[in-house]
Amino acid sequence: MVQLVERIRDNPFFLVLENAGEIIGFSSAYTERDLRDLDFEKDQIAQHILSKSSNFVYWDQIGIINQFQNRIAAGRLMDAFLQDSNLHDYSSVWGAVCHFPRKNNQAIRLAQAKKFELEEEISAYNGLIFGIYRRQI
Repeated sequence: MVQLVERIRDNPFFLVLENAGEIIGFSSAYTERDLRDLDFEKDQIAQHILSKSSNFVYWDQIGIINQFQNRIAAGRLMDAFLQDSNLHDYSSVWGAVCHFPRKNNQAIRLAQAKKFELEEEISAYNGLIFGIYRRQI
């Protein structure tokens, strides 16, 4: 729990989406420095991205409650995140989407709609396959 609080506290890239005062979703992302300073040593995807780039933000998670799961809600979170990334002068945004065993088509469509490009696929966490996506800011 302490690690999660550290990841959220003072993080301009941890966003919450509300509807009528109720939290309906969130998005978490971390700067290159955050990945180095916080507890990401065992995160195979974060470590892979750290080896590839600098001056970036890593889009880690997005979650929307069931009744609001649609591209509009997720798109609003992603637009706010991309705008914040641009305002903070980062050159690129990286993210990972599960491709196997269950391909996350919703997240892939969102990434593509927001102009992320598939850079590669990697195997992590005992055989799961993730697409590594990148967007230049």
